[in-house]
Amino acid sequence: MSVQRLLVCALLSLVTYCQTYPTLIHSVYTVADLSDCAAAGSICHTNADCFKTRNDKFLCMCEMGYRGTGSYRCTWFLGTGSFFCDCGPGYSFSQNQCLDVDECATGHCSAYASCENLPGSFICACLAGFEGDGLVCDDVDECAKERRCHVNALCINVPGKYNCSCMMGYTGDGVSQCTDVNECLVDNGGCINRAKCVNSKGSFSCVCPSGFQLVNRTTCQDIDECQLPDKACSINEQCSNMEGSYSCQCKAGFSQITDDLDCSDIDECEQQKPCHQNATCLNLAGSFSCTCNHGFSGNGITCEDINECAIEGMCHLHANCYNYPGDFLCICHQGFTGDGSTCTDVDECVLSNNTCPDISVCINSPGAYVCSCLNGTVAYNNTCVLPSRECDPACHPHGLCHPSPSEYQCVCDVGFKGDGLTCSDIDECEENVCPKKETQCVNNPGSFDCICKVGYTLKGTECIGMCNTHAFIKNKKHLYLHKPSSWVQLAREWQHSFNLFFSHYSFPNLSDLDECESGVNNCSKFAQCVNTIGSHLCSCLNGFTGDGKNCSGKFSFHFKINFCTSLLA
Repeated sequence: MSVQRLLVCALLSLVTYCQTYPTLIHSVYTVADLSDCAAAGSICHTNADCFKTRNDKFLCMCEMGYRGTGSYRCTWFLGTGSFFCDCGPGYSFSQNQCLDVDECATGHCSAYASCENLPGSFICACLAGFEGDGLVCDDVDECAKERRCHVNALCINVPGKYNCSCMMGYTGDGVSQCTDVNECLVDNGGCINRAKCVNSKGSFSCVCPSGFQLVNRTTCQDIDECQLPDKACSINEQCSNMEGSYSCQCKAGFSQITDDLDCSDIDECEQQKPCHQNATCLNLAGSFSCTCNHGFSGNGITCEDINECAIEGMCHLHANCYNYPGDFLCICHQGFTGDGSTCTDVDECVLSNNTCPDISVCINSPGAYVCSCLNGTVAYNNTCVLPSRECDPACHPHGLCHPSPSEYQCVCDVGFKGDGLTCSDIDECEENVCPKKETQCVNNPGSFDCICKVGYTLKGTECIGMCNTHAFIKNKKHLYLHKPSSWVQLAREWQHSFNLFFSHYSFPNLSDLDECESGVNNCSKFAQCVNTIGSHLCSCLNGFTGDGKNCSGKFSFHFKINFCTSLLA
């Protein structure tokens, strides 16, 4: 062996233990302080010592009688019944020999270092471009220390070395030469759509002409000046974009007298007369408006007359409507007065006492009048005749058909109320029409009578008291009834009068037949039929004379019924 070894034998507990330590003389190890191993990153065990190798490395070795790594484990082993031979670091024990360990073969050095094996040790040295102790080698950044490449080149550091590469726009080896490349010589440098290529040191640029803007650094795009915030044209001008430029033209409704003046408004109403003759033209800024005049409709360019008469309610119901261009006129019908929008009936009956002849009474109707003979006929040429049959629908039996300015119409006769198509009797007795206390009112269809109360009789025009035991009706039939103490003479003219009398008496098993309602009577058509108990009366209408069965000429009479107060005693 090239290194002398010291064999130490110890006998303990009848067990022989041999351990060799490298002798300090001719050895590659020297004793060092524990703090040296600690500084080198090896913390020695409490039962270990620190040694320094020939290549200035520090390591921990267990003391005699202990075995282990020396750093984190040193175990006492004497007296265990066996022995252990340790050649020490850098050697391995084989066949009772200590053989050198080739640390370079096991990769103890850094990948960026060279390894030299020595007996019991090894030496690591970092390669060029690296720095460190060999076990750990760090790359040296040559680009950071000093300029190694051309001024127009980039220095790129790589593990253990560096590369020089010319910047974009230059060509060369990057170390001693980097020459500018003229990109514009090839395909105009990629500049398109009116773009011009301009070469520069290590680069180039695309320049657009006026009216264009550069897009994506290579393409010229037209600028729409009409869309810019700062308007290219004045407020009354219309902007039209063109490729690389724009133009300003006066808007519709504006004109430019000279090129150096702004666009001014055109007064179309004055110059062009665009509206209809029945419309009003209003000039506006850059335009105009046409509005049809009152009474016309349309868009103002064309206007047509509005036929107000075709619109319901423009005139009164009793007025005629006359349409004119742009206007209309309402005139009340004959028999009405007003402005046409409001028409009021003229009451011809109050205008003159001579409206109707003496044989008749004037009845006012809407827009007209009729002269009633008070018997269902009307006066015509001073003669009472039957009413017209032209009304459709037909009038009520107590209605009178007569002509009006517009058409034939119906009106109820005197003593009746309604619209002529429907007429109902007016009960005059509801008012104080018979003021004298000796009289009482009897309502008749279309009229009334004031008769003497029971116990009074008519003498002349006055009702005076009577004490005889009978009553009579002037110019009428008499009915005699028997009463246990006297004979009763009663006249029956109006049914109401008989009801008044018979309300004081009872007639069992007596049922009257109303000949007037049933039509079983022989009265003239110019007579009025009045039913009585057991019979009926025929009396000629006002303006006629006769016995009721035959009526002609003028005749009038009045009924008066008198009852004796003693009759009811």
